[in-house]
Amino acid sequence: MTTHAIYHVTDEDVAEYTPSILIYEINLLVGAVCFTLTFTNSVVLVTTYKFRKQFSMLILLSFSEMISLMGIMLEATMRRQLFIEATRTRIAEVRTSRSCLLPWTLLQVAGDFWSPSLVVLMGIERVCAVIAPSFFHNAFVGNMHSILIFVTLYSYSFVIVPTLLNIFHPTPNVRWSCGRKAAFGTTFGFIDYGYNVSFYTVAFMLNLIAIANALKVHHSRRNMAKLKCYTLMFSSKYPM
Repeated sequence: MTTHAIYHVTDEDVAEYTPSILIYEINLLVGAVCFTLTFTNSVVLVTTYKFRKQFSMLILLSFSEMISLMGIMLEATMRRQLFIEATRTRIAEVRTSRSCLLPWTLLQVAGDFWSPSLVVLMGIERVCAVIAPSFFHNAFVGNMHSILIFVTLYSYSFVIVPTLLNIFHPTPNVRWSCGRKAAFGTTFGFIDYGYNVSFYTVAFMLNLIAIANALKVHHSRRNMAKLKCYTLMFSSKYPM
C-alpha cells in the first residue's frame, strides 16, 4: 500500500485561492464559448476547398488554439475541484514535478509554443510574398505542408524534452496545486512567457512591414485581405 505525503492547508492558503474558484468558473464558461467558436471556424476552413487551400496555416493555428482552450477548461475544472476539496478537508497531497505532469498542463504548454511559432511563420510568409516574391514561390509554394510539419515538431519539442526530463528526474515537494511552473520549474515559466511575448511581437512587426510595403505597390485584394486579417489577429494575441 502506497502512503502519500500530506500538506496541511493553512488559512493563508484558503484566503489565496478562494477567489480563484470563481475565476476558474468564469474561465470554464469563457473557454467553452471560445472553443465552440474556434471549432466552428475550423470546420468551415477545413470543409471549404478554397479556404483549405488558401489558409492552411490558419487551420493549423485554429487547432493550436483549441489545444490551448482545452488546457484552460481542464485546468478550470480540475483546479476548482482541488481547491474546493482542500478547503473542506484542509489537507492536500504533496506533489512532485512528475505528478504535476497533468493533461491540462501539457495541453497549455503545447499551445504556448505552437501558436506563437505559427504566427511568426505566417508573418515571415507574408513579408516574403510582398518583398521577395521569387523567394516566396521557391520556399513556400509547394512546400507549405513540410514547413508546417517542421514547425509543429519544433514547437512540441518544448513539451516533449522537459516532460521526459521530469519523468526521469522529478523535483520533489513542488506547489501542491500544480501548474506549469510546478511541473517544469520557474525558469521554464519565464521561457514560456518570454517566448509568447517575443514571438507575437515579432509576428505583429513582420505584418506591419508587409502591409507598409504592400501599400507602395499594387497587390491583389486576396493578398491585402490576408495581411489585414493576420495583423488584426496578432494585435489581439499579446499575453497579459
